[in-house]
Amino acid sequence: MTEGGLISRSLAVVVIAGLLTSTLLTLVIVPTAYHAMSSMKRKFSKKPAVVAQEETA
Repeated sequence: MTEGGLISRSLAVVVIAGLLTSTLLTLVIVPTAYHAMSSMKRKFSKKPAVVAQEETA
């Protein structure tokens, strides 16, 4: 394998790993963290959640 081929192969591995990592972070970790923080906020909140009521005319 030539020197240019080694560089291209290394670059391809880094790019693919970066894409997989960012996809995992975006689709799994961020929503999970958001849900966990939302649950903690509801658990430790002193006021109950306000349910929107429809106005009747």
